[in-house]
Amino acid sequence: MSYSKLLAKNPKKPETEKSRSLANRQRFGNAPCPTEALGYTVAGQNGLNNFMNIQVAVLCDAATDDNGKLNLLGAFDTIYTPQLPAIHPQCSVALRITFFNGEEGKRDLRFNFVDADGKSIMPDFPPIPVEVTLPEEMHFGTRNFIVNIQQLKFDNPGLYSIDISFDGRSQASIPLMVKHNPPAVA
Repeated sequence: MSYSKLLAKNPKKPETEKSRSLANRQRFGNAPCPTEALGYTVAGQNGLNNFMNIQVAVLCDAATDDNGKLNLLGAFDTIYTPQLPAIHPQCSVALRITFFNGEEGKRDLRFNFVDADGKSIMPDFPPIPVEVTLPEEMHFGTRNFIVNIQQLKFDNPGLYSIDISFDGRSQASIPLMVKHNPPAVA
């Protein structure tokens, strides 16, 4: 669910560590899932997740991947503009995702930029095919994803979000506020 839609609804009671562990046990039986075996619990939509852990999801001025290291420059969540429509010249969406055993295979990563009404502002954004492979001796693998965007257009001020999904399942939402600050009249 997008961040902008969450603001319109009443917030749900947050999950507790106990309820997450219970949800994982209901899904996987009494055997702990890989993250529990490592001493972690999985927080996901409705208390369930497919192990995948998004460590970083951020909008920034620029990002690079240097041999598996994610480098971020200028993370932000608000754009101030003197005029509308606003054109943001360059930005990047950066993700750092950990995959666990059992998640190997072909996946589709999707980004959807939406306004507060849920209307897509980049409707033709193509899905990104992702091949997840882990060597047998590896329990997890972490990958960085960087999407560079140029000339991002905002027709109106207000709340926007970048909704991220894998295989059609919502995984994260990055909020973005666009504020109109017209120049002072002399």
